[in-house]
Amino acid sequence: MKIIICDDDNTARGNLLQLCNKHLMGDGAVIEDFSSAKQLTREIMQDVDIAFLDIEMPEINGLVVANKLHELCPKCLIIFVTSYTEYITEAMRNYAYQFLTKPVKEQDLVIELNRAKEELSRRISKLTIVCGEAERVFEVGKILYVESDNKHLRIVLVSGEVCVTRAKINKYYDFLLERNFAQPHKSYMVNLYYVKEFNNQYVTFDNGVAIPISRSKSADFKRAFNRYLNGVHYGK
Repeated sequence: MKIIICDDDNTARGNLLQLCNKHLMGDGAVIEDFSSAKQLTREIMQDVDIAFLDIEMPEINGLVVANKLHELCPKCLIIFVTSYTEYITEAMRNYAYQFLTKPVKEQDLVIELNRAKEELSRRISKLTIVCGEAERVFEVGKILYVESDNKHLRIVLVSGEVCVTRAKINKYYDFLLERNFAQPHKSYMVNLYYVKEFNNQYVTFDNGVAIPISRSKSADFKRAFNRYLNGVHYGK
C-alpha cells in the first residue's frame, strides 16, 4: 500500500506521518510526505492508494492536486486534511473520499484508515463474466457501468472496453450494490466512484459519458449517492 501526505504545515504533516506509521506498521505500507504540491511528480502520483492532502497550500492547492491524482491514479482514495470547512462542497466535486479536520485526532485517523483499507479491498473484488466463448475476470473497481436490454448485459469498463454477456441485470444486482454501485434507471447500474454529476435527466461520469436517470429511480439514486459521499459504503 502506497500512501502520500502533502501539507505545507510541518507540524500537521509530521503528526499525520507519525500516526500513519504507528497504525500501518504491520500492513507493509510505504508512506512518503511532501511539504508542497510542487514536489509531487507524475511518477510519484502513480499507483498511490491513499493520499492525505491539505487544501490550503501556496502556489498549488490540494484541490488541483486531487484532480491530477485522480487523472493519473483513479483508484486513489483522497482524504483532505483541512481547517477550512468552507471548502467541503468544492472538495466533494474534486474526488474527496473523506475529510479530517486539523489537528487530526488519532481515533479519527484510525477509523478512516480502517475504512480506506476496506474500500481498497472492495475495489479489487473480482467479477467473472462469460464473454462470447471465454470467461473474463474483471476488477469491479474498473467497471464504469452495466447496461441491460433484458437479454444481454454490456459491461463497460473505465478503459472504454465493452464486454457483452447473455444475462439479466438482476443476476449481479446485489453483488454490485454492495460494492458502491447504484441504479439510476432499470436498465443501468453505475459505479458511484466515477460519477461526476447528475440532474433529473442524466448521470454524467468523469469521462463525459452520460446515461439516463429515470423519474422513478431519481430519489433512490440521490440517496445512494449522498450516502456514498458521506462515507456510508458497502450498501449500508
